[in-house]
Amino acid sequence: SWASHFAASGGPNLGTLPVTVWVEMTEPWHQTSATEQVSNSISFNNAPQQHPREWNELDHKKYELYQKWLTPLSAPPAGYSVATAATKLIPGMPILEASTHDWLPSEVLDVRSNGKVLINSNNLYGTRCENEREWIAVQDSVLRDAQENPGKFTPSVRLLPDGNIAVPEGYVAIDGGTKLYPGTVVEWEYGGRWRQYLISEVLDDQKVRILTPFRDEENEVVRGSLLLSPKMVALLELPEAEKVLAGRLERARQEKPIYDLIGVQETKIETLPTGMELIPEGLVIPEGTKLSVKKNANNWEDVEFLGENWDGRYYVRTLGLATFEGAVDPEQVAISSYELAKLSGGKPPKAGTSESKSDKESMEKEDGESPTETDSLAMIGGFSGRLKPVLPSMNLMPGVPVKAKDQFDKTNPAMILKIIDDDEVEVAWDGWRHRRGETVHRSKLLIDENVVALLDRPGYAERFASGITRSKMVWDPVQYKEADVGIRLPIPSGAVKVTDDMPLCAGAKLGINSRDFRGKDRWWDVTVLGVNWNDTVLIHIDGESDHKDGEVKRSCLIITQKELKRLEAIAGSKGGVGGSSDSSGKGEENPIALNEDVKLVPGVPVLIDDGGNWKEATVIRSFAKKGVIVLRDELAESGKIEEAQRSKLRVRPEVIEALKVPENEAKFQARVERIKKGNLGKKYPAAQYPVKEPLPRGAVRVTEKTPLIAGTKLGMYLHVRWMDVTVEDLNWDGSVRISFDDKKDQEDGDIDRACLIIAKPVLQELEAIKKLEEGEGKE
Repeated sequence: SWASHFAASGGPNLGTLPVTVWVEMTEPWHQTSATEQVSNSISFNNAPQQHPREWNELDHKKYELYQKWLTPLSAPPAGYSVATAATKLIPGMPILEASTHDWLPSEVLDVRSNGKVLINSNNLYGTRCENEREWIAVQDSVLRDAQENPGKFTPSVRLLPDGNIAVPEGYVAIDGGTKLYPGTVVEWEYGGRWRQYLISEVLDDQKVRILTPFRDEENEVVRGSLLLSPKMVALLELPEAEKVLAGRLERARQEKPIYDLIGVQETKIETLPTGMELIPEGLVIPEGTKLSVKKNANNWEDVEFLGENWDGRYYVRTLGLATFEGAVDPEQVAISSYELAKLSGGKPPKAGTSESKSDKESMEKEDGESPTETDSLAMIGGFSGRLKPVLPSMNLMPGVPVKAKDQFDKTNPAMILKIIDDDEVEVAWDGWRHRRGETVHRSKLLIDENVVALLDRPGYAERFASGITRSKMVWDPVQYKEADVGIRLPIPSGAVKVTDDMPLCAGAKLGINSRDFRGKDRWWDVTVLGVNWNDTVLIHIDGESDHKDGEVKRSCLIITQKELKRLEAIAGSKGGVGGSSDSSGKGEENPIALNEDVKLVPGVPVLIDDGGNWKEATVIRSFAKKGVIVLRDELAESGKIEEAQRSKLRVRPEVIEALKVPENEAKFQARVERIKKGNLGKKYPAAQYPVKEPLPRGAVRVTEKTPLIAGTKLGMYLHVRWMDVTVEDLNWDGSVRISFDDKKDQEDGDIDRACLIIAKPVLQELEAIKKLEEGEGKE
C-alpha cells in the first residue's frame, strides 16, 4: 500500500536521475548499526529494483521480542495489582516491573514530579530507570502497609527528589531552613555526577543562584536539589563563616581552570612514610612548601604547594624532569615532620633524622627565599645564593637569569629577553615548553644575590647576552658533566688548559676530552658558541649535529697557544672581556651610526635599537632623509614592517664596504625580495657546520675564488653525512644561498663558502665558463 500510494502521487521530481526507494528498519534495541529492508522498492527512470531478503528465524525472534518490549504484560501474577495514578507509591517499596518476558522484582526509588517512577530495574537498560505506572505491579499486602505504616519502607539508595545519583554518606540535603551565605560550596547533580558549585546569591527560602567557576555562568536552582558536605555544615556554624565564604566567592571569580592532578587515584591514607605526618586542620601552608601526595595504594609523589583552590583542594606541582600541575584532596596529602615543625612555630628535628645536612642548611636560611633542587637559576655553576627582590637601582640587562611570577601568579625560573622600560621587562620561561616571551613587572622578579654581584662587572653584559643565544636553540643545551668530559688524556703539545681569566669568545676553537662510539677516550675539536655569565661555555662539537650542543665548565677544555694569542689580540682590540653571543662568529662590536651620506638600498642588513638590545633587521625602503622602513629578521615570517629613524639604526663596517661595490646592489635587492616572500631562510653558522675531513673522493673545498653561479651542485656536511645542495644565489657578503636537494626536514638558508665542497668535474666546468665569459669581455 505504501508503494502504491507513493507511485500514484507521481513521486519526487527527479528529472532523468535513476533512483530506487525502499524502507529500512534498524535492529531492535539499536545494539548494532545493522538495518533491514522491510518493504518492496519503487524505481524511477529505469533504476534497478532492490529486493529484500527473506527473514530468517533469528530475525523473526528479534522482532517478536521487540514487540513484547513495547507492550506491557497483559496481567500481573495473582495477588498483585497494576499501579494507577491513585496508587500510593513510597521509596523503598518492593514492586514488580514488566519486562519483555516476565514480571521481575524491583524497588521504588523515587516518585517523580512528572508522575513517573524511578525504580531499581532489572531490564536491559541498567539498574535505575524511569517507568510508567502501568508497567509496575504492587502486591496487595504492600499496598495496605503503605496506607497503615508508610515509615516501614526504606530505599536501598538515598536520592534527592527527582535525582538520579546516590547522596554521599554524611552529606546533608538543603531545605528552606538551612542557613546559607554567598560563597557556600554546594553539590549539584549535573552530567551524571555530583559537581561542586558556589552559591553566588541567596534568593529566598526556596531558590538560590549558583556559580560555575572559571566560566562565569550562573544558574537558578531550588534548594532541594543541593547538598552540603559535613565540612561545609561545620563551617556554616562558625561566627566568621559569612566573611570567609565571601572571600572564597571573590577568589573563585578570579581563578583559572584547575584540573585534577594526573595519575592520582582516590585512596585513603592508612600508613604514613617515616618522617611524614597528616596536615593538621587550619595549618597555613606557604607557597613553595614541599608536600607528598598518595597517588595510589602503594606510591607517593613529592609535590610543591602552589595554593588552595576555592573548593578547599590543594593546587600542587610535581617535582622532577616531567612536571604536572593539578588539584588534590587534602586528605591525600602529607607533610614532613621537619616542615610541619617550622610552619607550626616549633623547632626542627635534631640531627639523625631522615633529612640530609644540605636540606637542613637550605631550610635554616633566614633572609630571602631559599633555593630548591628544582631552581636551575640557583644551582648553575655552583651558585646557591638566596633569592632577593629586584630593586629599581639594579642594572638589569638581557640574558640575566631570574625567577618571575607568570600570569597565573606562579613563580618559575626565567631569563630576561628585553628591558622594556624602568618598570617592565620581557622574559622567556626556562624549559622547551615556555620559550615564548612575556611582559613581567619588576616587582614580580627575584634574583640570586650572586648574580647581583656580577651585574656591574666589565664585560659581563656580553656573557649574560649569551643566554639569548641559548634561548633560541631548538633543543635545550646538553649539560656536560665533568665526570664524562673531564681531562683524562695527556694534554697535547702546544696546548694548555682553559682557565677562568682566558678571554674566550664566540668562534674560538678549543678541545674537549670525551669518548667515541667504541668507548675510547679521544680529543674532539669544539667551537665556542657563547660564554655564559657563570663561566661555563656553550660549545658545538665539530662534525656532530647541533643536538649535541651544550654547556661545559672551562676546566674541561683545552686551547692551543696559537688560538690563545689570537683571542688575546681580539680582547685587546676590544679593550674588555670577550664573550660575544653571536653564534656565527661574526662580532657585532663597533657598529657604525648611520648618517645622511650613507646610501641605504633595499635589502641592506642593519641593527635596530630595541631597549638597549640591538636586533637584526633589513631595510625595505628609505623615505625622506632620515626615515627608513625596516623589517626585523625575527618577524620576517609575519611580514610586519615598521618605521625607524636613522638615529635608531646601526650598520656593520663590512656592510658599508659592500655598499661601495656596484654589483652588490642587485644582491641586496634579491635579499629583500626573498624577505618579502617570507623566505628569509636559516643562517647556518660556519662554526657549527665545518667541512669534515677526509673529503669524499674527487671533491675539493669551495674557496672565495671558486666561480660559483646559481644552479651549481655542491656538498655540505650535516647530521653526520654529506648532503647534496644547490646554489640558489650569491650574497653580498660572500656567503651562498643554498637549497637542499633532499628537502625533507631541511630549510633553505645562507652558509659560508668554507663549509661547502665541490666535485672537481663541476669546478672545471665552472672555470671553463668563466674563461669563456672573460674572453667575450675582451673582444
